[in-house]
Amino acid sequence: MEELQDAIEDAQYVNAMSDEGPKPSKEWSYPSAPDLAAWVTKKGAAAFSLTELLKNPMPLYMFSRYCKEEGGQSTPMMFVEDVCRYRRLYGDVARKAQSNYMMENYAAAEGPASVDMVESEMSRNLKKDISESDVAALVAECGGKGTNATGVGGSAWADVESGISGGTFNDDLWDKVEAVVFNKLLDAVEATFRAHPFWEKMCSFLYLQEANVDEDDFALFRVLGRGGFGMVNGCKKCTSGKLYAMKVMNKKRVKIKRSEQVSTRTARALHCTRTAHAFMKLMHPCHSSNRL
Repeated sequence: MEELQDAIEDAQYVNAMSDEGPKPSKEWSYPSAPDLAAWVTKKGAAAFSLTELLKNPMPLYMFSRYCKEEGGQSTPMMFVEDVCRYRRLYGDVARKAQSNYMMENYAAAEGPASVDMVESEMSRNLKKDISESDVAALVAECGGKGTNATGVGGSAWADVESGISGGTFNDDLWDKVEAVVFNKLLDAVEATFRAHPFWEKMCSFLYLQEANVDEDDFALFRVLGRGGFGMVNGCKKCTSGKLYAMKVMNKKRVKIKRSEQVSTRTARALHCTRTAHAFMKLMHPCHSSNRL
């Protein structure tokens, strides 16, 4: 019977791995309007500024969809996305290729054709934030001064051209131009975006991302490995259909081996990977009375 059970679990895991895409098996529990409003109020206005929100992939995706489908701002939004792609790259070769691509698409008066954003992990994260006063100064000096598709001229665009011609592809090569474009984009669509159903949908998704999860939210597959405190199972999150590895630790074993500090440090280290481009990330922590 154990061999049969192992074979069934192997078949389930292989089938899940070979699926073309995630297949949810449980409905999301969307918040009611009062619950959502109370949650937004509790988070505070600062957490819902677009500058902060777009540091996360899902809000950036929703904002991108609105700008292209409803706001009539495809070119500036695509430019912001291309700068985000540039920031994610490492090494002069990759950054040079991306910069050349951007010059081909945005140096002319007419921008490229609208294309949907396909990356699921892209976000608008600057290595160093530009202050509001500096952005205002850049907008006054460079905004509307260029004949290119971004409309940005002056020192901001000149610095980009100088960097590319000199082969200097710093992290912030495009930051000044992007800051001006992003500022103009917010002026054009922020108010209407906040009044659109996309905004409510985005807030609902953010609410769900922070909602507590428990073991019942996952379908377990085979055991992938065993350790001193428990085991690791393959699993699927029922509401999204995405596959994860679930590490389960027995609290009694942890206490018997006097390893509470080790477990706490491990959890903290994994928690730090949630916003990083790490190979392994802590995605959905939860616990019960006897297990972590």
